[in-house]
Amino acid sequence: MDSSYTNFEKYGSLIAEIHGKVSSMLQQSDYESLEQCETVEDMVVRLSHTSYASYLSEELQFNKKEFLKRLNKSFYNEFMYMYRNSENDLKLLLNYFIEVIKIQNFIFLLASKSEDPDLKCMEEIDMLGNFNELDAIKISADMSDVYKFCVESTFLKKYYDKVYIEKEFAKNDWQIIQSTFFKNHIENFYDQINNLDTMDYMKEILKYEGDRKIIELTINTLDSVDIVDKKRIDLYPTVCSFDRGSICKMSECTSMESIRDVLCGHPMYKKIVMYEDNDFMKNLFDLEIKNYLSSLSEFNDLSCAYCYFKLKEREIKNIMWIAECISHENKEGMKDVIVIEN
Repeated sequence: MDSSYTNFEKYGSLIAEIHGKVSSMLQQSDYESLEQCETVEDMVVRLSHTSYASYLSEELQFNKKEFLKRLNKSFYNEFMYMYRNSENDLKLLLNYFIEVIKIQNFIFLLASKSEDPDLKCMEEIDMLGNFNELDAIKISADMSDVYKFCVESTFLKKYYDKVYIEKEFAKNDWQIIQSTFFKNHIENFYDQINNLDTMDYMKEILKYEGDRKIIELTINTLDSVDIVDKKRIDLYPTVCSFDRGSICKMSECTSMESIRDVLCGHPMYKKIVMYEDNDFMKNLFDLEIKNYLSSLSEFNDLSCAYCYFKLKEREIKNIMWIAECISHENKEGMKDVIVIEN
């Protein structure tokens, strides 16, 4: 039987449901309405006709912290409903989504441990990436304890074993460690799905996300005297759309201008490097949105599930950015919202 027909039988209704979810996301007019608000309470009223309504209908303290908590709860419940009802390839895809957040939480807590030994910052982690073993970091005296209680019995082990980590928390460069975790994680997942016909487009998404990690790592280490040349290359994921020559040039960049010069030779990025630094990053995010939306044009491709939740993450960031601008009376800053136009 043709695999595309089999995929349609298995996932057709799910893919149709995701198309419907994307079409009901906030549009330009919704953001314009939110931008007219004077308070978070006003924003809650404007969102009463959206998928967030049931999470904002209960009486709540109208502050940004509680507002974000409710929006994240909406995201969590929607994701977990799909996750609990998934199997096989879809489960694999959603696991990848969760694992990225688990790694972020893990590194965030380790990086915070020296200055916050009791990890009061635990409440700041993403609930989707929470797992029981993370609590062990609170009682860990050093990284040996972390390995024993938090890593050894979890998915983190296969990535941890590829990273050199000092025993004392404060002696580690967590930016390098996180970059190495993400590099190994994305490469491992790419290998897992390389021969699957249920998510061909996901391979393109991973290459784009690999590109973004390369660009962001380069920008974040422009002032570094340690993370240059080969050390940068060692942290770059091999899953990307850059050729070897561009990778080498990127590793040698020492300014935003030199990064732009490299990107000018790339067909996907040359159009977005003509702007100032802040606009460059905004245009990179705009391109990200377009790439995620393109998953909807793929026939019987599960990648749209992953892309939908990435779009939903962006939508919540947009809402909270507007709330932040309102609290600081910064109407001009609202133009930085990344509108998702399907």
